[in-house]
Amino acid sequence: MKKSIKTIALMVPIILSACTKMPAIEDQESNLATQAQIENCTLLGQENEMASAYPELLEKKWDRDQLGCGALYIYEAAQNSTFGIELKLEALAAQLNYFDVLNRSYPKLYQSGALGDELNELWRATRQRSENLIASVEYLDGFIAEINLLKGAYLLANTEKDSTVKQAISALPPALTLIEDAVQRKPDAADGLGLYLLGRMKLTMPSFIGGDTDEAINLFEQAILQQPNNLEIHRWLLQAYAATGDVENEMNIITKASKIIDNNINEQDLADLYIIYGGSAHRYNMQNEIVFFSQQRKKLFNEKPYLLTRETGANRGHGGTDPITGTDPNAI
Repeated sequence: MKKSIKTIALMVPIILSACTKMPAIEDQESNLATQAQIENCTLLGQENEMASAYPELLEKKWDRDQLGCGALYIYEAAQNSTFGIELKLEALAAQLNYFDVLNRSYPKLYQSGALGDELNELWRATRQRSENLIASVEYLDGFIAEINLLKGAYLLANTEKDSTVKQAISALPPALTLIEDAVQRKPDAADGLGLYLLGRMKLTMPSFIGGDTDEAINLFEQAILQQPNNLEIHRWLLQAYAATGDVENEMNIITKASKIIDNNINEQDLADLYIIYGGSAHRYNMQNEIVFFSQQRKKLFNEKPYLLTRETGANRGHGGTDPITGTDPNAI
């Protein structure tokens, strides 16, 4: 992606010079950050310090506040860059990542109250930053397939919360069109990210608006060819096989996942995936895999105690076993 974006930047200097400058975080009318974020993200306005800090902050998916500062800092870095198309796309991807972290932070049962209000305010600010970033690059969507890919991902991500059911459903067709266009134009876009996102849509959408489980399996398999050690893509292929009742391939993926070393995965994502793979191993009484995922998860938490355990909503506040299932959700 880096090479293609730099090439486009050289090919269309006149178009690039017409790029509209995005509003800055400090602009009080922009609604790009909450007051608490402006107070807590102390590097705002310090260009060099922000540029040095955001790469590490954006990896801290276990800390909503720190990752949020990283999302603000990279937005500001992109806002300060006139020709940084690649940086703007990276900043947009960071906002999408922050949407995911916020989404996981919402209370499971009751989404009103102080926490819900705080998260909704953060959600709306992230939505505004994302839309500004999209507006700053979409004039190049005919040249760079990754732009439509990220635009489609944004339509899906921003309607996960603070949206009506109608709004979330209405976002699906245009998101599908954008992602399909990106994949058709460039199947290896973002190292198979387009194939992966399209596969997720095909798996989760109803068939009457484009869902197709068999096609989803094919797309995940193609994405794995691009990233053979990606545990997240394997997780979704596992889910697709489960949807078709293909137990043999489910078990094969579980075993395969226990042997994969994913050097690019975020630590929090890895901890979360151990729950999913461990639970799937339990379903089929795969003893070797049960032991592996349980031991690896415990080892990860011993080494990195700051990671979130993701206790279930029913278990939170009670301690011990889940009162519904009678089992400890963290004892995989």
